[in-house]
Amino acid sequence: MTNPFRLDNQIALITGGGTGIGLGIARCLAAAGAKVVLVGRREPELANAALSIGQAASFVVQDVTKFSEAPALVARVGRIDILVNNVGNDEGACRLPRRGVPSRGTVVRR
Repeated sequence: MTNPFRLDNQIALITGGGTGIGLGIARCLAAAGAKVVLVGRREPELANAALSIGQAASFVVQDVTKFSEAPALVARVGRIDILVNNVGNDEGACRLPRRGVPSRGTVVRR
């Protein structure tokens, strides 16, 4: 019986994959057998992250908030089986009211 948790031959694209949670997710997916493509704006972080993962990782430098460039990213990567939309950006096109949400950098104490 094959392991149902293996991701062999799957291609995972992870936005914000150069650091933090995105990098952690990329490491887990690669450990499960997936090829991971890290996407972000900062080439040094992406290069270091891909190097730390090994041969299962590659990276593309791109600002995913530039929606007009998305088709080129998809074409460059080719097949995408798994998408992890992890990019951390509060400057994007979707602005929701921030009712009761403290501004960035605010420390909340109760």
